[in-house]
Amino acid sequence: MTLRSQKPGSHKPFLLVVCRQPGTIADDELNMVAKWGGLEVGTTLQTLNVLPGEEPPETNVETDATQGNDDGGQSETRATQGNDDGRQSETRAAQGNDDGGQGETRAPQIDPKDTETEAKTGEDGAQSTAGNGRFQWAGAGECPVDLHDFAGVIISGSPYSYGTQPGSDDEFKTPAHLQMERHVLELCRHLLDADFPTLGICYGMQSLAIAGGAALCAGFPEDLQAPWVRLTPEGMRDGLTRSLPQRFEAYVGHSESLAGVPEGSVVLATGDFCPLQIVRWGHNVYGTQFHPEITTAGMRIRIDTYGDTYYPADEKARVQARCDRADVRAANHLISEFTRRYR
Repeated sequence: MTLRSQKPGSHKPFLLVVCRQPGTIADDELNMVAKWGGLEVGTTLQTLNVLPGEEPPETNVETDATQGNDDGGQSETRATQGNDDGRQSETRAAQGNDDGGQGETRAPQIDPKDTETEAKTGEDGAQSTAGNGRFQWAGAGECPVDLHDFAGVIISGSPYSYGTQPGSDDEFKTPAHLQMERHVLELCRHLLDADFPTLGICYGMQSLAIAGGAALCAGFPEDLQAPWVRLTPEGMRDGLTRSLPQRFEAYVGHSESLAGVPEGSVVLATGDFCPLQIVRWGHNVYGTQFHPEITTAGMRIRIDTYGDTYYPADEKARVQARCDRADVRAANHLISEFTRRYR
């Protein structure tokens, strides 16, 4: 089933699914998505928080959507949890060098059927109210939102992982973590079934993959850097990604990634270290392993937040220097193009 989001010119809001605790780095993420999407928080960008028992970021959070500078205006809040899509890990991703953020390690080609490491999806949790109270997780299999009310959905990154790393089995997950997984996957199944305009970022992309029956692995981690992302021939033809340069830099930071090409999907971009950087399901559901919402200032916040998670603490200055040199404006353009395409 394909669900058309709106008639042209109807100006419905976009829905940002927040997979982080409010009051942490989630507020900065909200601002950055609004900035690059040209969206007004609370009016053209609404939020759904999938962490049970928590309130979403306030809808009057100030956003620098009308400002284009990368050197200020970011919140001072800091996250207290793990990395962007996983727990704190002693395993370091392939680190870049100081002359452009690129290292010697290259991700090997992967077999689409290589799903040796299965992802964990968790158990169903208790029912809860999510977001601002208008969204109810009424029961298994039901969508908590009326998709006809929205132009599109953006799913954020998360400090949580699905469990492909040693010591991250379900028994180590909190009830809130397990319930969040159920809620995100439930929503993703509806988005995939409806072919509804969706942009899943990092953890959001991984959630779409699992909801569609694919698996994750820990074989292609990337620390905080900006590797080169390259469009595939399909990406150069796709209605959303064809406006991007054939080769561009994008900020990353993840411990898990897709274990293979999901069934029924198309690979639109690959990368130096992680081979699946943009994937499309159907005609309207997209996922990125990189973070198109992060600016240079936003990456500095993450470097401060995730010190000694992706890299030894004494390497902070080197990591920040290589990230500061990256030009990620083309990657940022993806959110602008997504909202323009489906507005």
